[in-house]
Parts: sequence; structure tokens; C-alpha cells
Amino acid sequence: LTFYMLRDGAGLWNGLLTHVRPGAEDRVRDAGSRAFGVLGGYMSGTAAISFVGAGSQLVIMLLLGIPLALPVFVLSFFLCFIPYVGGFISTGIALLLTIATGSPSDVAIMVVWTLVFNLVTGNIVGPIVYGRTVHIHPAIVLVAIPAGAPVRSSFARCTRLRSPPDSSPT
Repeated sequence: LTFYMLRDGAGLWNGLLTHVRPGAEDRVRDAGSRAFGVLGGYMSGTAAISFVGAGSQLVIMLLLGIPLALPVFVLSFFLCFIPYVGGFISTGIALLLTIATGSPSDVAIMVVWTLVFNLVTGNIVGPIVYGRTVHIHPAIVLVAIPAGAPVRSSFARCTRLRSPPDSSPT
């Protein structure tokens, strides 16, 4: 879907605008531009947070001599794009690798790093970065993301495609 949106997005947007009332076309175009800017800011912020998180995890793993540090770095970068759980999963993978291959002191260092990283990223760095890239106060970001999850879930349930009822004779 991303490929087609990148390739044909401008044509799709212009086609959508042809179906808008003539008086509202400018307002819809402006709203779309603002939405695109906000989404771009959100994605830029997520990429920055993901890179810093994956990079710090790579450094810790290399300093501790944990194997598979580079593949975990790449996986961690992409997993951190999943809000909230992505960071926990990626740091969990690094922690499990440390438990399997490291010494008890390595495990203790990785446990501390995992806890500190997840707490600081989720409660301090994330809201500040998203606040700056999306131009919203960090406190609002901190509250809005978890508050939006039930709305997103309800919307998904309401818009899910349903199969037509069975019309075969019984």
C-alpha cells in the first residue's frame, strides 16, 4: 500500500478533490496539507526515537559482547515504530539474548538499561520529540496516544468488512 501511495498519491488526492463541492475544495486541500505535515512530523519523530533507541541498544550489546547485536539493531529500529509495545519487544529480545549468552553482571546491566530505556523513552523523550515534530504540548501527546487506542479499536470494529449473509436455500 505504501508503494502505491508514494507512486500515485498525488493523482489519488487530486481525484478525491474533484468530488468535493467547489466552495470547499480549498479548505479540504488545506486540511489535507496540514494532515500530511502532522503525519510527516510524527513519522520523523518516530524514526528519530527508533534510531536512538536501537543505536543505544547496539552500543550496550557490543560493549557487553552479546552476539547478534547488528541484526537486533535493525530489528529494534523497525519494531520501535510500533507504539508502546515495539520498544518492549525489541529490548526484550536483547535482554533474552543477554540472559542466554552473558554473565550475571551482563544480565544485570541489560535489565537496568531495559527498564531505564523504556521508562525514559515512553514518558519523557517520546512526548518531547512528538510534541516538537507535531507541534503539540508533550503532556497532550503523553495522554493522547493511549487515549486514542480505544477509539482506533472501536473504529476498526465498525469499519470491518463483513461477508454477506448466506443466501443459499436451506
